[in-house]
This record gives sequence, structure tokens and C-alpha cells, in this order.
Amino acid sequence: MDLFRHSSFFSYFTVLAIILGASAGLGDFFARPLLFRKKIIWISGAIGSVIIVLLASSLIKMNQADFLFFKPSTDFAAWLAAPDRHEHIIFHAILQLVFLTVFLLLIRKSSSSRKLLIAALILVEMVVSVQLNIYFTVASPGVSPKEIASNISRRAPGFPLPPANVPVSLNTEQNASYSVLWRNTNIFNKTVSFEGFNSFRLKGCEVLADSFPQLAQFAINNAPVYLSDQILSHYPSDLPIISEDNTALFADEKSFPDGFPELSKTSSDSLHITGFSPGNVVVNVSCKNSVAVTLLQAWYPGWKVFIDGVETKHFISNKMFISTICTPGNHIIEFSYSNLWLMAGFGFSCFVIIALISFLIYYLLAKRNKVVRLSVLILGWIFLTLLVLNRFNPFLSYEQQRTDQFREIAYRIVKSGVSVAVFNTDDDIQMLSTLKGVGYSGACCFQNLTYQSGLSDLISCLDSLKVGKIARVNLFAAVPAEADAVFHHKWPVELKKYYLKSGSVSVLSEGTAPSGIESINGFEKSVSCWNGNPDALDSLIVAEGNYSNRVDSLNQGSYAFKWTPDLHQYNKPFEVFIKAQVSGDFIGSSMFIQQRRGTKIVRSYSAGSGTYGVSPGKWTNISKVGNFPQGLRKDDELTAFFWGNGRNVFYVDNFSIAIRFLAD
Repeated sequence: MDLFRHSSFFSYFTVLAIILGASAGLGDFFARPLLFRKKIIWISGAIGSVIIVLLASSLIKMNQADFLFFKPSTDFAAWLAAPDRHEHIIFHAILQLVFLTVFLLLIRKSSSSRKLLIAALILVEMVVSVQLNIYFTVASPGVSPKEIASNISRRAPGFPLPPANVPVSLNTEQNASYSVLWRNTNIFNKTVSFEGFNSFRLKGCEVLADSFPQLAQFAINNAPVYLSDQILSHYPSDLPIISEDNTALFADEKSFPDGFPELSKTSSDSLHITGFSPGNVVVNVSCKNSVAVTLLQAWYPGWKVFIDGVETKHFISNKMFISTICTPGNHIIEFSYSNLWLMAGFGFSCFVIIALISFLIYYLLAKRNKVVRLSVLILGWIFLTLLVLNRFNPFLSYEQQRTDQFREIAYRIVKSGVSVAVFNTDDDIQMLSTLKGVGYSGACCFQNLTYQSGLSDLISCLDSLKVGKIARVNLFAAVPAEADAVFHHKWPVELKKYYLKSGSVSVLSEGTAPSGIESINGFEKSVSCWNGNPDALDSLIVAEGNYSNRVDSLNQGSYAFKWTPDLHQYNKPFEVFIKAQVSGDFIGSSMFIQQRRGTKIVRSYSAGSGTYGVSPGKWTNISKVGNFPQGLRKDDELTAFFWGNGRNVFYVDNFSIAIRFLAD
């Protein structure tokens, strides 16, 4: 039980046991009501007694002068949050006693409709229970499921290729979180991450992360697949050596490879991931000498390594990862997982579930003739089969689907006639090769917005372009709202757009932008609607001009943009896009867009240090989009600003904001 770390699983199994016991008891009662009625009454009486004791105890301990459930509130969530624990116990106890009383009356009543009435009572109780507990368990006030769904739909489709130069350590929960999504968020991003949460701690992760945290940190400072030329025996005294080279591998005596050749990396060695899915990773490796190739994937039975199609020996490195030796030359290395017993178990589980559901449907249609029952089952199986085939095409491999979509994008670009195309894709090498294959000779700009630096690089790229029409491509990569705003701010007219299964291609041009408000503060002079401390202007580090805005322990907030709507702008929906250049120590700091109503923050958006890789010595573009579908009321205020952590120092320059009013 030392690996069983989440208490909710105990409550889950407890509740499940109670539900199974209750269903068995009700089944016995419906089969022989006279025999089991008295037992159910005794059980209900005991439960009722416990509820009454809790009710009496809370009545004594509660604030006698006030019962907040009787007071009006702005919304249902606030109405639930206001009362204290004792008031909740009183309210829930009264409801439970009401449901229990009705249940006992139905138990005593003998009629043909008793089953239906008890089922209806259970459904009503479940609905009431969920509504009263939802904001304390799985829902959050002010969070729209549509917004969550929209954000998830912008994450990368398919299985995007991990870049060969992005360390796994950057793919953190914080970087991929959004609103209430804060656990296992890299599942949505489909990025390789060492962070993850489950209620059972797997032995490999426990040994590496808990017993050798330094080794774990140095290992994940590498890309998902990397080259090494050091394999060392694993002893605690060896650990400081890896501070000199993150790629060094440690293998214990049992895993240490026998008779491997001398290893040596050179600057000309290269590695390119050409295929990626959870159970299969394909890498093209070119090396002058023998090297070790490591996949940051926990090894367990079923993982195999193939070099140029031939199965090759592999070993476990750094306590859990998969490594193999690659000889000089150009090679295709495939890390593949295959477990027939696991697939057979999965297939059997699916068969059992379908068989049980089919049996239940057949039983529920017992009053129908056999032909009708079989027809319903066959139609259900056909519908399920079509759904599976629509989602998983067994006649076309995932690799072939990728290739076809790259080719389709290339043909669309050529057909559009544009001379400049901006690509947001996971494989610029394949995209460029495909473009050349179809005869495209225009300029290309490649980014990957699934990762931290992508959006900053995209803004720099678009700021440098001086063309009236461009093609925009998204393929196997995330599409953040900020990217849409950057494009539409400069090229507001969308001439064409084509959708593919894993992306889209559109042609954009200059034109008249929607009505709105724009303002930019380069901190060279006073700008309307901007407020701040002139002492925080700094000429030491600037991106452009003579001054930037310094944020430090004395000036924890930056210059702020503040706007209140005019009469004709009340309640008009709008979108806000802010961007700025930042340099310095941005850790623990954020950029905010807020709608304020007096002292209350009604709506807020932020871009934190986990979202962007800001560092001293260079300027990073930071941006954020905020949507305000209800607009602003009278006396509401919209603000945009940076806020530091009170210790670090960073600089802000070219801080701009664009407000675009949307159609009602």
C-alpha cells in the first residue's frame, strides 16, 4: 500500500461497494418483497438515526443568528459557497431525510408502479446530489465548458513529432495547463513529459525520481531521443560527472552492455525524428563514429529496437530508459512496442463489454419478437463498427495519412499563387521536401507552436514580413488563439481556407480591420490610457528606442493600459490582443488582461513564466488573447499590465494592445 497515494481511490472503492450492495439488496427485495421489506426498513432506520445525530450536532454548532442558505445570491455557485460546513450538513441532512422518508413509503406500498417510482426517486436524488456537490468536486464557478473544449481543440492533432532540440524538462504541467486543466496536461498537448500523475507510483519512476533526483533532472534536460558517447557504471559517486554532459548514460551491472565499440560524438552527427506515436518512434541517425541512441521512454516488456529493419540488442540506461548502440553511417532506428497478450486482453475486454450491453438490450426487448430484437442488435453493431472505422482507418497507415496531408498542403500552396507561406508544423524537413517536390519556389517561414519558443518566433517572423498576401498553414501542431490574433492583426481578410484532418491552409491578405481600439507604448513618451511610474523607465536595456519599462522589487507592476467604454460600447462583445517584448528574469511573473468592476475582478486572462521561455540577454515576444462575450458594463474597466514576483528584474518594451469589437 506504500504505492497507493490518493485517498479518493479509497472512497471510490467504498462507494462502489455500497452501490453494488444496495443494488443487490433492491434486487432481492423486488424478487421477494415480504421477506426483505423488514430488513430494508431496519437498515433505513439505522441510516436515518445517523443523519439525525449529525443534524442535531450541526444545529448546536452552527451560527444561530444566520442561515446563509436562506439569503439571496448572485448565482447558484455563490449560493452554495457562502454557507459554512455545519449549514451544509443541516441542509443535506434534511434533504436526505426527505428522500429516505419517501423511499420508506414506497417500500411499504405494494403496487405495480413501485419499481418505476423507486427508480424515479433514485434518479431525482442523484440529480439533486450532483448539483449540490458539483462545484466542490468537478466544476468551477465561472468556467465555461465551451471555453475548455475550444482550448483543447486548438491543441495539436494526431501525434506531432517532438523537435530534436527541445528538452523534455520544458514540457511541464504548468506550461500546458489551462483554467481547470492542471493535471496530466501534456496529454492534451501530446508532448513527451516526465511529469505525470496517477494514484499508483510506478517502480521505475519512483526509483529514478525519488532515489536519484539529480540523475532524473539531467536525463530530462535532453530531447526525447538523443545521442551519447559515454556509458558509465551506475554508482552514487559517479553522479557528479553528468553535470559536465547531460547525455552521459548510467547503467547498472545487470543492464550494462557487453563489448560495445568505442563511442564518440562529432559536431556533424545528426538525428531527426521521422515517426512518432506512443508505441512507435522512428529516427534517422547519421553519425561518423559509433554512438549510443536513447529514447526517454520507460522500458517494460514489449519494447524492442530495430536498426535498418533488424532487431538489435538494447539496454536500460539511467534506471529506466531505452538505449542501443548505433554503428557509423546513416541508419533508421525504430523503437517499437508490441505485446500480443495485452492486445488480446484489450480485445477480450471490448468483446465482454459489447456482449453484456447486447444481452441487456436483448433482455429489455423481451416483449418484442425475436426478429425485432436481433435487428436492433445487428443495427447497433453495424453503427459501432462504422464509428470505429471512421475514427481508425485500418486500410491506411498513420504514416501514409501524414504523407498524404503534407502533399495536399503543398498542392494547395502552389495553387494559391502566394509567394510567402508561414508554416506551423511538426516536421519542417518533410514539409520543405514536399514543397520542392510539387514545384513551390516561394519563401517559407517554419515554426512549431506546440512548444514554448514557437509563438515568440512566429511574432518576430510576421513582424519582418512586408507582403500583402500570404499563405498560413497549420499541420500536426497546436494553434493557440494568440497565433490567430497575430495573423488577423496584420492580414485581416481571409480569402480562402481549406481544412484537413490534422490541420488547415488559408490565404490571408491586407484589408480593413474590424472596428476597435489600438494603442502601443514604446515608453518614449506619454501615451493616452497608459499609467505608470516614470521612475521605472530604464535606458540600460531596451529593445527599441531609448527606454523600456523596468519591473523589480520597487516597481512590481508595469505600466498599465486602462480603458472604460463609452455609452455606445456598453455590453458589446469584444476580443483583446496584447503583446510585448520582455527580457530578464521573468520566472514567477505574468502578463494580465482583466475586466474589473469596482474592486472585483470579473474576468481575467494571463500569460505566465511557464508559457514562455524568457531569459536574460535576449528579447522574447509575449502575447495573450482575452475574449469578453458579454462586453463591459457601465463603470467596468479593462486593464492590461505585467506583474512581477517582487524579487526578480525584467524589462518590458513595445507593449501594445488591440481591442476588436465582435458582431453581436
